Amino acid sequence: MKVTQRTILWVVALGVFVAADDLTVVTTMLRPIIADLGITLPDQLDKVAWIVNAYLIAYVGVMPFIGRVSDIIGRRAVYIGSMALFLIGSIWIPYSLQMGQWLVAALPPGYELFGNILTQKDVTYAIFLVGRVLTALGGGAMVPVSMAVIADIYRPERRASALGILGAVETSGWVWGPLYGALLVRFLTWQWQFYFNIPLAIIGIGLAWWALRDLPQPETPPKLDWGGAISLTLALLALNIGLSNSGAAQFAENLSDIEGISATRTVPYFIAAALFLGLFIWGERRLRRDGRRQPMLDLSLFARRNFSPAVLINFFVGLMLIIGMV
Repeated sequence: MKVTQRTILWVVALGVFVAADDLTVVTTMLRPIIADLGITLPDQLDKVAWIVNAYLIAYVGVMPFIGRVSDIIGRRAVYIGSMALFLIGSIWIPYSLQMGQWLVAALPPGYELFGNILTQKDVTYAIFLVGRVLTALGGGAMVPVSMAVIADIYRPERRASALGILGAVETSGWVWGPLYGALLVRFLTWQWQFYFNIPLAIIGIGLAWWALRDLPQPETPPKLDWGGAISLTLALLALNIGLSNSGAAQFAENLSDIEGISATRTVPYFIAAALFLGLFIWGERRLRRDGRRQPMLDLSLFARRNFSPAVLINFFVGLMLIIGMV
């Protein structure tokens, strides 16, 4: 049976939708998750923030270089591997409470790590975050690889329409997530979000194995721009951590507390983000001048009249969606 372009589009769109849904679904499931993890408010509000931020940072962090990785080892392998990682995380998260109990029971009483006695709550919370990171790495990788797949199979005159459909699917996942999460905690439990992910991920792996088997492969795969990938990823991570930490300022009791938070938990990360971004731009321009290796991002795209405004519009659309939902 011949696989059509439209079939491939909807196969990769499934992964994009599930990953986007997982990004925002926890915003309406936080209350029962907090209760089950034993987090106390407001003293441990930073732990609550990391339930969302751990996914967001890993989701963003993997995106800059995974598309280039798929250039080297193939779209199909990377997409299926990403979906498999998402599946592992979806199995991991709902059983984090039980895994925390088992691990603490296996440790000797009073076991210390970095001078602190490990409690079941601490272990369970850490295991839960590991699961969130696993799903985020898998979900974040599926988005750029899906776009690369569409760019491979569609002719230039039809490519924009197909990428627009993929973008609409991702945005729909963002919007659907909070509503879906509210319905789950109203009628079931928060664990069911991840139980439902399991069959979806298995179906997605099977469909991708079938639909992506005949994708074109590059004859001479380009070398990965490790310097660009690392510097851009570190810039995005530092920016996200700085923005996440800045949220603590709203709970400060006086101006000196706000200044302390800015000095120790936000400004250094923003400075690091600016430095890594500058290093990334310098490295990409240098690679483009040398011509010996393809840069990870062609910065000349931003000189095109229609490209920069489109990027800016997309940025503000995403910003408004995330602010409204979170």
